[in-house]
Amino acid sequence: MLRKLIFILLVLLSAKGFSQYSFKGQIADKATNNTVYLSIIEDYRKLGRISMEQILKKTTIDSLGNFNFEGNNLIDENRIYQIHLDDCPETASNSEHFFGSCENSKSILFIANNNDTITFPTSFVNEALC
Repeated sequence: MLRKLIFILLVLLSAKGFSQYSFKGQIADKATNNTVYLSIIEDYRKLGRISMEQILKKTTIDSLGNFNFEGNNLIDENRIYQIHLDDCPETASNSEHFFGSCENSKSILFIANNNDTITFPTSFVNEALC
């Protein structure tokens, strides 16, 4: 009986170690092959500026307009994250991409942790999600 209890306890504890997030969505605009960034927001008062240190992952939008972020590199506590898309040309400087100075920058703010699965709406028009 004790062996079964220890086994069950180990399985439950190890499940926490295998936690993984999944954030996915679809872009309604024609944005095929554009880059989408997942960033952590350290200071909510500075939402308009994303520095290179804040970017956790980047991915490319597929031909159907879908993007997907998966992994287990987030903190287990709830934090503020942002998914950011801009229409800057690839020839633009990094400062234009990351400091929000592109004309058509779009982003979604959300609160999540390493265990969450979120599917975003197709509108993706500077919406703040709770």
